[in-house]
Amino acid sequence: MFIDKKKALEATSVKSLNTPSEIIGHSDEVHENEAETLTQSEWLCKNIPFIETPDTLLDKVYYYRWKNLLSCLAKRREDGKYELCESAPGSYYHKYIDCAQGAHLREARWIRDIRYLNDYVDVTPSSVNYWNYFIDSVYQKYLLDGDIDLLRRNYQKLCDRFNAHSKKFDADMGLYYTKNDLEGQEAGVNGFEKLEREMTYTASFTSSNTSLKALTDNCTSDEYWSCKGSGNRVDSIEISLAVEGFCPTDLRIWFKDEPLNVSVFYSDGEKWLPVSDLKRCDGEMTLLSFEKIRTDKLRLELENDLDNGRYASIYELVVVYRLEPWGCDSFWTVIGGDESYRINANSFMSAAAYSLGKISRLLGVEDTFTEKGDRLKEAIVSRLWDDGISYFREITRDEKRVIVGKESNAYSAWSFCLMPDCEKYARAWEYTRNDFSAPFGLTSLERKSPHYMQEFTHGCLWNGPVWPYTFSMILCGMANLLHLYREHNVTRDEYFDLLKRYCLCHFDNFSEDDFAVREDHHPENNHWLAQAREYNHSTFIDNVLNGLFGIRPEEDALVIDPIIPDNWDFFCVEDVKWRGKDITVVYDKTGERYGKGSGLSVFVDGQRTAYSPSLQCLEIQLSEIFAN
Repeated sequence: MFIDKKKALEATSVKSLNTPSEIIGHSDEVHENEAETLTQSEWLCKNIPFIETPDTLLDKVYYYRWKNLLSCLAKRREDGKYELCESAPGSYYHKYIDCAQGAHLREARWIRDIRYLNDYVDVTPSSVNYWNYFIDSVYQKYLLDGDIDLLRRNYQKLCDRFNAHSKKFDADMGLYYTKNDLEGQEAGVNGFEKLEREMTYTASFTSSNTSLKALTDNCTSDEYWSCKGSGNRVDSIEISLAVEGFCPTDLRIWFKDEPLNVSVFYSDGEKWLPVSDLKRCDGEMTLLSFEKIRTDKLRLELENDLDNGRYASIYELVVVYRLEPWGCDSFWTVIGGDESYRINANSFMSAAAYSLGKISRLLGVEDTFTEKGDRLKEAIVSRLWDDGISYFREITRDEKRVIVGKESNAYSAWSFCLMPDCEKYARAWEYTRNDFSAPFGLTSLERKSPHYMQEFTHGCLWNGPVWPYTFSMILCGMANLLHLYREHNVTRDEYFDLLKRYCLCHFDNFSEDDFAVREDHHPENNHWLAQAREYNHSTFIDNVLNGLFGIRPEEDALVIDPIIPDNWDFFCVEDVKWRGKDITVVYDKTGERYGKGSGLSVFVDGQRTAYSPSLQCLEIQLSEIFAN
């Protein structure tokens, strides 16, 4: 209607996707795409909303994220159903996990053909591993497409997913408790505090016949230790331990290239002795476990495949210790921390309860959930809010000890509109201007914490790096603040400033032609930290369409409430599918760019249905549209 689709897609150069550019999705051992007939460009032209703005960087990243999402869309071999996977092929793992399912649905709900997400919801199991906002996102999807049949056939499963966490509910506190890694936010301040209280250790790595490049740092795909054709049948890594009172018990190894065989030896001070009770469990990583050994050195020997010229290489190696007599595992201590009452888990559950209440009423089923959402929301505010710091606190379950250190994930309470519209709570957003602010977004831990960017032998740290998973939720919360709340001093320009910093995170090798979205980004420097390249674990498209452009579907209406920067003279969004109708939103300050007059216009199936001469909120009632 207004946008040249082919030109818009060609403007986004994507060199980095680990999938053939001419097909939808990908093939692997459990997925196949051989039967697909559409090219990538054809699929995008048919299925996505197109945008045009004065900001070319925003446009580029928007279309890149669609191409990234498409590379993670896969058709299952067993039943031909579609699902969204975590990472694109070539990024070390490619699988279903439920941690970011809420983000998957929020992001992909804008696909015009509802078949893909309907499949994804239908094949999703009723069991859960992580705390997530999947249930709320199912309801948000319904608000856009109106498919009540999907809600009906998945209703019991959604209830089961909600109730799966019931064992972690503390009736006295009125809150759920968990460990931070089960929110997908491993190695946070909770874990570092626990490690500081219980243990310390250092591990230095050396190897024979080759150099050690990147075994214990935050790694990327091209940084790894490798024998590199040493010619040795066996190459080795010697691990020096300096932990008084600790015993090494496990080696966890992420291989890039597997050796033919792995052997472990320990030093008795004079000679190397074999670890005779070595147990090996292969999977995404190799876990080598053994009984406690009193030693200060370990030796890892890797047998190479000389006949085929294949040499072992590793991109992460972790040594695990146990503290006697309590049997404490240092690695998982930091990853998980103490069980605690956390904002994210409780926000997800309160949002899920409210969504299930609304779904129940839509289906004519007794609503047993809304009251649970109310009680949980009240407990979040009364138990976890701290007036002294104007922010939330995390409290350990057993000791009721307050974890010291603000984490930016607490803004998720606004992502689901759980906070009262009150100035004293809105003060928390001041921290986005200082304590969490960084050139490449918002830090996951406040910068003044002693644990900020503290090093640890693990690639995924939530103690400072910018995480798209959390950053996108914060943007959602800030957009809700601007759209729905009155008592605050956050501006539209602040929202766009954060969105632009998020855009800056989407590149690799310091190049705006080499797109990437990985797990976590350095807050100060222009590089990603962890390895998965096309990491489908966050939203961006939704932050643009629902947040920036304010396309906000409700049960009985479509609200259009743009929060664009003051200096924009135009924008256009077209091919949004709402309840079977094609929606186009156009803002033209002068009327010269699109030739439809100045102001804000909303077109439904090509007909102007709502208009304002200035930039303000417009609302289209569902009953009016279908009455015509």
